[in-house]
Amino acid sequence: MDVDKTRRQCYKQKLFSFNGTQRRLDCQRRIISGKKQDAIKSFLESDKYSHWLKQTGRTVHPKKVGNCICPCIKEAKPVECACPVCVEFRYLLSAWNEQRKKWHATPCKCPGCTGPRFGEYMAASQSTTHFKQALCCKRQPYPHLKLPHLPGEIPHFYPLRCCAKSDLIPGHVQPCEHCGWARKMYNHHDCVERNYEEAKWKRWKLTNIDGVNERKVLQEHTGTRRELLNTIISR
Repeated sequence: MDVDKTRRQCYKQKLFSFNGTQRRLDCQRRIISGKKQDAIKSFLESDKYSHWLKQTGRTVHPKKVGNCICPCIKEAKPVECACPVCVEFRYLLSAWNEQRKKWHATPCKCPGCTGPRFGEYMAASQSTTHFKQALCCKRQPYPHLKLPHLPGEIPHFYPLRCCAKSDLIPGHVQPCEHCGWARKMYNHHDCVERNYEEAKWKRWKLTNIDGVNERKVLQEHTGTRRELLNTIISR
């Protein structure tokens, strides 16, 4: 368990509920490098709990232990990739998501936006997670990749064949024939999202920062809706 360094402030006399009892506590926010069940198991296997058992002869149910974990302690969240490609793609999705709300203020009449795929199409811009869910086949279970300390949790991943655009995919893996933009989404040239009206997004641009050195920075770019959508699809 580690201090949550992403937040400087501590809780001061904050009211928390523990197992039905209200208490005011001063807390330094912390994160669990795992799941809540791991913290419960760690406590029940600790020397402190063993010593308490010897002293009292009483046991504590795991559920009650979980109820006593301070609410200021949160599970660690996976960090999004920080490579230039992924960072730029998140900015592209954000720009698309914000601007398309205005584009569809007047409902589009193209075959795609009036068809059965419209809901998934509109949800795809909400986040990278929604985007992958909309374009890829469903994630599949991989029982052989279970973690030893979490035998009851089977990990799920997108099949390699659905990610064959990556250069890291083995050569023998054939691209999926059931997913991707062309099969899951749609491209209609009369769609409100593919016309030549103005759209804005951020992209990497080589910039002179101190008169001597140059580096790539994200700068706002003005183009067309069609260009924005094509850029997203190409990624």
